[in-house]
Amino acid sequence: GTAKSALLRSLDDYRGGLTSLHYFKADDPQTLNLGHVVNTMAFKLSAVLPGYRSAVLPLLQGEAGAELLSMEPLSRFRRLVVEPLQGVLEPEQPVVVALDGIDEAGNRTENKSLELLEVVAECAGVLPPWFRLLVTSRPETEIIATLQGWERLDLDAYADTMVARDCREVIELYLPGIADKRRDELVGYAEDNLLVLNLYLEAAQSGDVEQAASELADDAPQPGQPDQPGQPPKQPRPPQPDRLDPRDVLGRRYRQTFRGRLGSPALDGFQSDVLACVIAARRPLQLDVIAASTNRSRHDVEQFSRALESLVIAQGQGAERRLRLFHGSFADWLTDPERSDAAHVD
Repeated sequence: GTAKSALLRSLDDYRGGLTSLHYFKADDPQTLNLGHVVNTMAFKLSAVLPGYRSAVLPLLQGEAGAELLSMEPLSRFRRLVVEPLQGVLEPEQPVVVALDGIDEAGNRTENKSLELLEVVAECAGVLPPWFRLLVTSRPETEIIATLQGWERLDLDAYADTMVARDCREVIELYLPGIADKRRDELVGYAEDNLLVLNLYLEAAQSGDVEQAASELADDAPQPGQPDQPGQPPKQPRPPQPDRLDPRDVLGRRYRQTFRGRLGSPALDGFQSDVLACVIAARRPLQLDVIAASTNRSRHDVEQFSRALESLVIAQGQGAERRLRLFHGSFADWLTDPERSDAAHVD
């Protein structure tokens, strides 16, 4: 949730851009195919490095070429990328290869993505100094250990200043008359997740800024909704900074979604079990597998996913219909008992 992919897209637009950019996505098997990753990397390198192209083309001819392309991906990476780069003259600009979301690719038992990083790390000493590799990932233990010694940039810490600056500029552009105190409050909320800022600006454009602010308060009433049957509707109230934890503004939005779609901000046993299956699987799970794991029917699982369709995404048809979470930050929130409270998934 720290805009890793957006950062790489920005780098790709800057000056010469990235030589090769590959996105790993847990719900797209093609992006997890390491053979495809290596082949694409080689193709992109050959497009910008004439010396590399001259070294690689003979390797791909005839039976030897067919044998090379049939190698398992890690050996192919050494033979097709590392070795041909040794004799290439230094280009005017560094060659930058980016692998985005390596954590989406799963662990060693599921694929060889971490092994690819290990091979790259092993080859770092022989790769040319002008060959740069950017890897983005959530801070998972295996990945950090694999890349120990690499230069690391913590976006959570680095992005704070930039996000605050950008949020302030957006607020001043779209809400030029907003009070300084309210603007600073909103910047504080939006630093954790830009969805908060988006909600606020939408309400502001519709003329109801206070509604957006009240949505951030714990147990805030919805406009026109009575607190108790027979009582008049409560009026939306402005945010209360002493009751708001800026780290949990998106969590409050999740709870509001639970309350509106499920009738309660808490999860029952079945709902918690479904989400636990989806989180633990790391790759999208078939509905039939989730149903068997929770001792409920496929229909029950389908109904639950429809109720939370903005947070739990169903893809595919028939026996291949699968569930995934809309973003990894949702799983982080669900599994943190201090933040998710009654919605905690163990």
